[in-house]
Amino acid sequence: MNIIVVDDEVQLLEIWKRLFEVLGVSISTATNGVEAVEVMQQQTIDLLITDIRMPLADGFHVLRYAFSEQVPPPATFVCSGYIHDEPTVLAPFQIVRVIPKPFSFAGELEYFRSYLAST
Repeated sequence: MNIIVVDDEVQLLEIWKRLFEVLGVSISTATNGVEAVEVMQQQTIDLLITDIRMPLADGFHVLRYAFSEQVPPPATFVCSGYIHDEPTVLAPFQIVRVIPKPFSFAGELEYFRSYLAST
């Protein structure tokens, strides 16, 4: 399974890496939308977790690319502290779940353990 997590907060990327390591899954990371698209051009992504507000190219850039160029599009999660500002803009995308920042490591670990077991 190819997973990418996109966030401009490097500390959060490290948390996501640790979370998926506990689950026995390695992930790719990107600190902005430009880097994320570069990764997605090299490999098909099965699961995408993206922040929305980032420099250079935001999460909507990532979402537009993932849903227009990846067939089928990846299972997509949005992790953002500002998601309450964006609900109507997210409507065109098939978001599995919105993860508000800050999030509980234990809670997300349990969620993704269950999610990955069911896929």
